[in-house]
Amino acid sequence: MQLSEVIARFTVEKGFEELPKVALEQAKMGVLDWIAAALAALKEEHDVKAMLGFIQELGKDSKCTVLGCPKKTTPSLAAFANGYIGHLLDYDETCPIIRSHLSAGILPAILAVAEKLEASGKDLLLGFVLGHEVALRIGEVMTPGWMRKGWHGTSLFGVFGATVGCGKLLGLNAEQVQNAIGIAASMASGIAANFGTMTKPLHAGLAARGGVEAAMLAKRGFSAAKNALDGSSGFYYAYGWGENLNLDPIKRLGKPLGLETPGVLCPKFYPCCHGLAINIEYGILIKKKYQFSIEDIEEIEIHSQPKTLSAMLSKDYADTKEPITWGYEGPPRQITPSIPRTGKEAKFSKEYAFARALLNGHVTLSHFTDQAVAEPDVQELMKKIKVFHNSDLEKISNQYPEEQYPHPERMIIKLRNGNVIEEEETFIQGGTRRPLSMEHIKRKFLDCTSEVGIAPQKSSQIIVMVEELENIGNISQLTKLLENPF
Repeated sequence: MQLSEVIARFTVEKGFEELPKVALEQAKMGVLDWIAAALAALKEEHDVKAMLGFIQELGKDSKCTVLGCPKKTTPSLAAFANGYIGHLLDYDETCPIIRSHLSAGILPAILAVAEKLEASGKDLLLGFVLGHEVALRIGEVMTPGWMRKGWHGTSLFGVFGATVGCGKLLGLNAEQVQNAIGIAASMASGIAANFGTMTKPLHAGLAARGGVEAAMLAKRGFSAAKNALDGSSGFYYAYGWGENLNLDPIKRLGKPLGLETPGVLCPKFYPCCHGLAINIEYGILIKKKYQFSIEDIEEIEIHSQPKTLSAMLSKDYADTKEPITWGYEGPPRQITPSIPRTGKEAKFSKEYAFARALLNGHVTLSHFTDQAVAEPDVQELMKKIKVFHNSDLEKISNQYPEEQYPHPERMIIKLRNGNVIEEEETFIQGGTRRPLSMEHIKRKFLDCTSEVGIAPQKSSQIIVMVEELENIGNISQLTKLLENPF
């Protein structure tokens, strides 16, 4: 049986009543978390205006909502814009198993199609759970190989999840789902070279739009190769470089669902790459735990490993400028400094994240602006920080399953008086080893909405509606709150 047929049967046969309660709760967390990140991004006026101007030029007089915009547009363009906005701050959840932002590409797509069809909250949740599962398992086959070659999993795998979720909402039959998967395989894209720019969040928009269009084309009879995933010149051959890949994750779709494990949908504490989370957490901890001033610092070392370093601004060794080598054996090797010039670049800089945490004792949305990055005190402290590829930490990371989100980091602060402070952590908050609850997402949601001036009463309305999503008869009840939340 071809992989697209396995996916098609799973998509067509799985119903809402079969979804475990824990998977539904995790799905709701994903919905609320994505909305939080998207609404908070509305403060990025230049970026959001650029996107809104683009979609208003192309798509008019339709019925689909863009968050924070009273003007309606087409399903494809709504998915595109909302995908971009939801990933703009890099504050949306990550799937640890494939280190990709799946909600960012899937939810905007199914929200747009659900609104067009006047579908229910149950329909949206079912589409999200199935889409998440397919994207996760397609990506699991290739992880971590795709990271070594500079791809961005959010769009590379998200387009398949968006396609399946939209296909379920549109009522595609098995053959149509197979065709939609084949179409999506030709839309998969996204390169890590664009991290730290406006194009990085655009990847989520491309995945969402691709999913809507692939499903709608298949609905209209558009054909594609049934072996577009696993054929001799298909997706896995092209993106997997001809390697012998283990296809078992796809063959066991839904057995169990990834979302049955809390932490597989991993929310963020900080509005930046998840690879900086431990640096920020321990920068804050060190500032509270130890008595020293910033002026006392002689030098700082941050030791990390390739699964994290591959997402940073700099991805090569300082001495040779060669790309980071996975499986490197030897003493720690310094990475070319990732010194940001903009707020977007700061989201992928260990130097900035750790320096900011040490200086302020907290890290918020306001710290990822061009003005904050240019502050002299943080610029001076970053000069004292060196980042290293540590082969010992790479071995530690490889000891644990990806769903536990191993991100081993070692932070060493050398003081002028000769004292040395050292802290180490392996697991990110929010993964299966340190899972978070819906209560955390609610607090994050309220922080995000207050940041952009949304009234607490309106924020509470959205929270309650997401918590009761399976009881909503028409998803427009939710989108009406989101089109003009102020």
